[in-house]
Amino acid sequence: MTGWPSCRRSRAAEPGRRDAGGAGDGGSGRPPRPRLLPGLARGVPAGPARKRGGVQVRQETQGAGGGPAAAPSPARQRLAAAGFEAVVRTRASVRSFRDEPVPRDDVRLMVELATRAANAGNAQPWLFVAVEDVGTKEAMRAAVAAAVDAMAGWPEARGERRALAAVRRYATFFAAAPVVVAVFVLPYESTSDRLMAAHGLDQAARDRLRARPDLQSVGAAAQTLCLAAHAMG
Repeated sequence: MTGWPSCRRSRAAEPGRRDAGGAGDGGSGRPPRPRLLPGLARGVPAGPARKRGGVQVRQETQGAGGGPAAAPSPARQRLAAAGFEAVVRTRASVRSFRDEPVPRDDVRLMVELATRAANAGNAQPWLFVAVEDVGTKEAMRAAVAAAVDAMAGWPEARGERRALAAVRRYATFFAAAPVVVAVFVLPYESTSDRLMAAHGLDQAARDRLRARPDLQSVGAAAQTLCLAAHAMG
């Protein structure tokens, strides 16, 4: 198993960063965000409807009145030049993998890009661990499978055996990947959390009010990692 540090960015390196929501400061010297698509500046081709993953996608080539479509706005032109729209539209979940090692430098870059995701209070409440060892991946798979099997034995699961078999299959295919990036959620406590706890609210009540900003932050980082991996091929 190979673990990298949590890749928490230094706040000192981003003097203009606002803590809330990962917003920038509008030109205070903050270093530019790395681009997701070096050498892959492709736009989404215009034309008739295409199907991707069962979803119908149509590029508009005509205006509302039937005439030629208006020229894209500067923002849309920049989006196409960066290739970002193509990455988002073509990303798809896969459950089969090539039997080829992934260069560690590539994994490090994916993780570094993931740490650029918006996160609550700039707390960066995540830890990324890259797992290459086959035995470790198999142990992870077995642990997940055992948890699903235990659930299948509950009285409440009677009649759900087929659905749980699918859950078991989809929850364990990750072990076949050449490298697995496990993303951990680190403890995060805001001022609101401390006040709610001091006021006597239990964890369930606090979670309903706070909407788990730690999980939202890690979810954003995981999605950014997936987009980076897709952009890198």
